[in-house]
Amino acid sequence: MKGLGRKTSLLLVLAVIATALTGAAYSLWYEDVAVNAQVATGNLDVTFSRFQCDESEDADREGEYFDDGYYYVAKEVGSFTRTNTPSDSLTLTITNGYPGYAVDCKVDVQNIGNVPVHVEREFFDFDLDNDGDFDDLHIECTASGGFQQPDCRNLNPVTFPWTSTANTAPIYTRWVNGLGCQLHTGDRNAGDLFIGIRQPAAENTTYRVRMTFQFNQWNESGWSGCYTPKNEPVTPVAHP
Repeated sequence: MKGLGRKTSLLLVLAVIATALTGAAYSLWYEDVAVNAQVATGNLDVTFSRFQCDESEDADREGEYFDDGYYYVAKEVGSFTRTNTPSDSLTLTITNGYPGYAVDCKVDVQNIGNVPVHVEREFFDFDLDNDGDFDDLHIECTASGGFQQPDCRNLNPVTFPWTSTANTAPIYTRWVNGLGCQLHTGDRNAGDLFIGIRQPAAENTTYRVRMTFQFNQWNESGWSGCYTPKNEPVTPVAHP
């Protein structure tokens, strides 16, 4: 009986060891190590930071040269207002205008976002029939390579644009700025907007000029720098 007991005990021990080995074979300890990536995008935001205009009406300077063929007059008759609706456009309205009245405006736009931008595209749209729609004339400003600031005009330069009758346009518009320039956070782009009433203008009519700006992030632009397009002719990148 003693021998049988020893055998039984030995078998039990072997069974326990076998069970333990079996458990070790099928047990797995593990730990996951994860990498979490967080991406915070920047923002593209440009705003008008200055809009300051001088008028061609000044009794103390009557007869002096104002700008681009226009001269100061003594009367205080005309006035102008501007609106920024929508926010990416600038609309200038002249009230009580007359042939010879003009305004010369300094307009700055500023990058207040944290993504560098290029001044991608600039448009002029005109309301010349007083219907409230800016569909009578459309001009897109362009520039070729070089360091000369581009002029964007609705008329070819003439000596006296307000008295010339060679073209029937009632208003003369000129815009000069840094088309294609890159603006980092806080940078400003200064422009000069000139609008003058011409001889063909009709009485009792309100003419409106709207200028629209498009700014693209710097790596999605058709410009390599100020006045310098990546391709000739200019192929700026439009809104998708």
